[in-house]
Amino acid sequence: MQLYHYCTAQHTPYRLTELPIPSISAASVEQASIFVDPNVRYQEIEGFGGAFTEAAALIFYKLPVERQRAILTAYFDPVHGH
Repeated sequence: MQLYHYCTAQHTPYRLTELPIPSISAASVEQASIFVDPNVRYQEIEGFGGAFTEAAALIFYKLPVERQRAILTAYFDPVHGH
């Protein structure tokens, strides 16, 4: 059984695009590894993923509009976000 997920990414053709979930093998784990050298400061990290679950989306929907804006700014704003 093939599993799928939805992907959306800025500056790509993936706007709510259904994609198969890649299988995990020893080779793919090696490619996805993150190596941190404690002797080097200010190493660049490209980014971290995140998701709104159905439960989180329901709570978000019930918030006042100004709180929704604050959350979206914190998540996605390139200047004021996390």
